[in-house]
Amino acid sequence: MTILLASHILTVTVGYVTMFIMGALGICHMLANWFQQIGPAQRYALQRASFQFATIAFTLTAIGVVLGMFWAKENLGRYWAWDVKETGAVFVLGCAIIMIGLRWLKGTRPNTIACMSIIGNLSTAWAWFGSVNGGFKPGPLMLAFTASQLVVLLGAAAFAMKNKGAAECDQ
Repeated sequence: MTILLASHILTVTVGYVTMFIMGALGICHMLANWFQQIGPAQRYALQRASFQFATIAFTLTAIGVVLGMFWAKENLGRYWAWDVKETGAVFVLGCAIIMIGLRWLKGTRPNTIACMSIIGNLSTAWAWFGSVNGGFKPGPLMLAFTASQLVVLLGAAAFAMKNKGAAECDQ
């Protein structure tokens, strides 16, 4: 293992773990929102933490992708091949960029941020664990994880529709 490959693995791993932490924050926000009233301080803390984690995840994942490209050029003769892992990293970077962009949109609701965090969680899981030996073959645990995340997202949509009048006042 070269230092280039080790650096690639380290930065991508820490970037992906940061995305998972961001997704866990989104799930915690949704559950707290369902079972109790969330105050402005909690909403602000969610937004701030989500944006910081998204920035860290984007930076480390982008560095890891670039390092992986240089390693691939040295060892495989190409920079990029659009295989499952590489394409998954692009989705993770895209989710992180969207999260960072939400910071600059005034009036972005905390539920929107939490939902995007959960989508980032799903993207990261599929990028990291969705492929086996270069092929796209998700196992039963991956499918169960996906189902659990979709249940939270659907629950968030149902909760928002149920409380539409109260959600109009939610800032």
